[in-house]
Amino acid sequence: MTNEQGVKFGEIQKKEGEKVVVSMKEYKGFDYLDIRTYFLNEKNEWCFTKKGITLPPGKVDILIGLLNKAKQMGVKECK
Repeated sequence: MTNEQGVKFGEIQKKEGEKVVVSMKEYKGFDYLDIRTYFLNEKNEWCFTKKGITLPPGKVDILIGLLNKAKQMGVKECK
């Protein structure tokens, strides 16, 4: 179970004023992995967007497998 605000695992800076946050959140009594884009508003507050995905915890291993496959098949770090 998570608390009302969820559990934040970490974040990735996309660009200036935009980041991706990975967290576990609860909705209607069920926990979900949430990977969502946030932006910095004019009040200098981070706000979530509709851009992202929400998965049940049982699908996390599948997602990790797909990301590893993408990495092995040629997704490279941008410089």
